[in-house]
Amino acid sequence: MVTATAEARATDEPARTSGPKIAIIGAGGVIFPLRLMGDMLTFPSLRGATYALMDLDRTRAERTAVAARDLAKHYGFPATIEATDDRREALTGAAYVIVTFMVGGLDVYRHDMEIPRTYGVDQRVGDTLGPGGVFRFLRSAPAYAEIARDMLEVCPDALLINYANPMAMNCWYLTALGITAVGLCHSVQGTSRMLAEQIGESIEDIAFQTAGINHQAWFLKFQKGDEDLYPRLRETMIAKNLGDEFRGVRFQRRRSAPRSCRCSATSTPNPARMRASIFPISERTMRSSTSMCQRAGSTRRSRSGRS
Repeated sequence: MVTATAEARATDEPARTSGPKIAIIGAGGVIFPLRLMGDMLTFPSLRGATYALMDLDRTRAERTAVAARDLAKHYGFPATIEATDDRREALTGAAYVIVTFMVGGLDVYRHDMEIPRTYGVDQRVGDTLGPGGVFRFLRSAPAYAEIARDMLEVCPDALLINYANPMAMNCWYLTALGITAVGLCHSVQGTSRMLAEQIGESIEDIAFQTAGINHQAWFLKFQKGDEDLYPRLRETMIAKNLGDEFRGVRFQRRRSAPRSCRCSATSTPNPARMRASIFPISERTMRSSTSMCQRAGSTRRSRSGRS
């Protein structure tokens, strides 16, 4: 269960001068690894940690490391941030291992969507369940097996935190290989802000409580001071014709039901909205990436001060 209060988000505690070693496997992404670094640096106990950023492309890992070092330096955090393309080196001595990669890239992901579609199976995301989820798992399994093998030799007591889909399949497989693993998703943080925006409130003034795991968590409380904001949320969502999607942490504006339906066949949106929401993967990804890149600068500056 996650509980956040307006008073508890900011932290001005002094940074510790030492901390655990944290390995990020797949750290060459443009957006997510850096945002993750910003989130971790909000915790005083992790501001002096050693971060090993590993990617098959060392240049990409170094790009993330440079930005993360600039962030830590700006706020005076004593973190040690290293970049490498050697997975075993990154894992050696790690207390935590974070996985953030996608095997095959977007060109392969396209097949996860288009092949099932030719047989009448339409998926909005296709990375968690159904044929698309199975395809992605089968591509990812060899990489996870290699990570597990190395971990058992160089960091057997480490906790693996998986941020890659298909979430359940990946975690089940890792557990079967002898790895202590947990799957996480950033949906709680993102959705809380989006819900606040829907009713014209600042997330800084809102307290909320959620329960559940990964893509199937639920807001139990969403309030401002003593005011229960759920009545306003329901009224607003119905007025915006989003009432059928008003549920769960996976809610996102205009995309909530399609996102939820990747985890449950019972939450598929109505056919007309489903058809309207589907366009080529490359176009959807480009739109998302462009939007995220435009926000990256402001996000990078703000994340170090908020959890």
